[in-house]
Amino acid sequence: MYTIEKAIEQALDEAQRKKEQGLLTKITDDWDLLDWSKGDPETIYTIASLYAQYVEGIEFDNAADRIECVLKETYPEYV
Repeated sequence: MYTIEKAIEQALDEAQRKKEQGLLTKITDDWDLLDWSKGDPETIYTIASLYAQYVEGIEFDNAADRIECVLKETYPEYV
């Protein structure tokens, strides 16, 4: 389990890794055209949901919203 701060830090790290690998994508992108051979593409929303499930003491939806807000601010081009 994570604090919300740790979950945000982990989500930011994951988003940066995915971006560097060319796997961070917009939800509007055509997933059928993405190169899946390098790994699974992610959106800021899927990353937020992934890490929100591990936050202790905060309801999942609230944690996901908080993580998503930071990801949106950091990676506005992927909204």
